Amino acid sequence: MIRRPTIVKSLTGHKVSDIQSCNNHSIACTEDSSLLTWGRCDDDQAGLPIEDIPEGDMTFDDRGEPRILIKPTLVSGVSAVSVAAGIDNSIALTKKGEAYSWGFSANFRTGQGTEDIIKEARMIEK
Repeated sequence: MIRRPTIVKSLTGHKVSDIQSCNNHSIACTEDSSLLTWGRCDDDQAGLPIEDIPEGDMTFDDRGEPRILIKPTLVSGVSAVSVAAGIDNSIALTKKGEAYSWGFSANFRTGQGTEDIIKEARMIEK
């Protein structure tokens, strides 16, 4: 537990313009519109293909399944200017006003019109 404000050393070198976190994961965008995510990834909260993440960047549960993404990792293909984090899902907004979402989608919480898990960042269609 961290009891007082502390510099997030893993974000050193990034000029963060927006950052959000929820119970299980965090998400940030930078001044150059890079999108970063870290924290729980077992319900696809990361928004990127887990199989592409080096094993050394994750922790694993007792069954050997990926559980936590331990460092901020780039979500490619999305240039974000604003972010929002739900319990197990996220949304990123682009400069053009496009919204991307991913993660646990029960009760249609990703805005994608499905209750299926959205494994990778996907634009919400109008």
